[in-house]
Amino acid sequence: MLLEATKLSVNFGQKQVLKDVDLKITFRSRIGLIGVNGAGKSTLLKCLMGEITNYQGSINKADNLQIRCLTQNPELTPGNTLEEELYSVFTRINELKQQEEAISLQLAELSQDEMEKALNDLNSVHEELSRIGAYKLDEKIGRMITGLGFSLDQLKHPVDKFSGGWQMRINLAKVLLQEADIILMDEPTNHLDMEACEWLEEFLRTYPKGIVVVSHDRRFLDEVITEIAELERGTLTPYHGNYSNYVEQRNAVREHLGSAAQRQQKFIKEQMDFVNKFRASARKSTQAKSREKQLAKLEVIEAPKSEMKKLAFKFPLAEPSGTDVLRINGLAKSFEGKYLYRNVFVELEWNKEKPPRVFILGANGCGKTTLFKMLMGTEKPDEGTIDFGNKVQLGYYAQHQLQVLDPNKTILKTLEDDMPPTPVGEIRGILGRFLFTGEEVFKNVAELSGGEKARLAIAKLMVSGPNTLLLDEPTNHLDTNTQE
Repeated sequence: MLLEATKLSVNFGQKQVLKDVDLKITFRSRIGLIGVNGAGKSTLLKCLMGEITNYQGSINKADNLQIRCLTQNPELTPGNTLEEELYSVFTRINELKQQEEAISLQLAELSQDEMEKALNDLNSVHEELSRIGAYKLDEKIGRMITGLGFSLDQLKHPVDKFSGGWQMRINLAKVLLQEADIILMDEPTNHLDMEACEWLEEFLRTYPKGIVVVSHDRRFLDEVITEIAELERGTLTPYHGNYSNYVEQRNAVREHLGSAAQRQQKFIKEQMDFVNKFRASARKSTQAKSREKQLAKLEVIEAPKSEMKKLAFKFPLAEPSGTDVLRINGLAKSFEGKYLYRNVFVELEWNKEKPPRVFILGANGCGKTTLFKMLMGTEKPDEGTIDFGNKVQLGYYAQHQLQVLDPNKTILKTLEDDMPPTPVGEIRGILGRFLFTGEEVFKNVAELSGGEKARLAIAKLMVSGPNTLLLDEPTNHLDTNTQE
């Protein structure tokens, strides 16, 4: 056993986020942690990491346990090259290399006796470097970054020059390279193209230690996971198998419990009717009392709780654009002297019977987000023109939500500022359809989970009244119900 959480409960004020959660992680664990946005998945990960300590219950860990967590916010050092950033996670190797350099610089100035001691120290440093795999580190890093889609030439590139998607990959590489006893991963497939996803699936399938993954990517959960842990209303329920197995088991359990609870309620009613009818009867009062005692001892089967509320909205009927929506002529864009694309020509027309749905496909870093930024006017093309037709109203859903959300505003203020003067009750009604209710609407954006920010961004997009949508990775961070 690497880690065992027992009766883990967490309260934030009056709200209970986790309730009597039990979780075991072993070397063979491949756990998919699932649940709707805001169910408490991130809170549970923070408890396991030791970042939240004010919980009830217990978390017991193996001696010298190493846990690493992949978060949705890359923690990179500006100015570092990719190579420097990846090497930075090997703390002990870096310490030993510094010792090696310090001893080597002193050798020329030492006496014979001091020289012998320094050489012994240097030999000890070399032995430990060899033991912990320092001399195979370049090969290990090379395999990791090429698997994630980088080229070896990019090792010398500054990390802050990579796009958001590539920075997420750097963060992922840093976590995987450390080969921790337990890896906790929050949405690892966000920002990965298909090839990188397949590489990660294979890596995790053969990883010899424990893994807990928060993900809404059903294909990934089917390929990698061997047990599902579902968080719902603060309670954790385990299921054996992958995501598809979980869906079958959950539906079967709910159907069985529903039928059993229904039959039991019918039985209880029949017995109570008998008791009430014959309680005072001289001939049958003994039977009535006996049945009443049996009912008192009966363990009531709870019917399955109703499904969690689902996001429900429709884009308001916007004023349609003219027939011509978009015309791009000879568009070109370069980055550091290399063309992302050139001579791009596009004509997009609106048709009432069959409105166009255009899918833009390409590997990370090929310029998809840059194209959207040029369409929005926040980035300039090197060559060519972009012209929108009459009455086109753009709505932009950004890949990184904090690009369009002010972290210091409340949920209510965020929506209010994007609307014409509107009664607060009406705004709260809209937020309710996006599952923001009660006092939640006064939370700051900075406090929200990735999925909650995504929902708020959709609400903000909806009230702006667009007739043409630009959606950049719209399903990232969204739970399964919201995706559907």
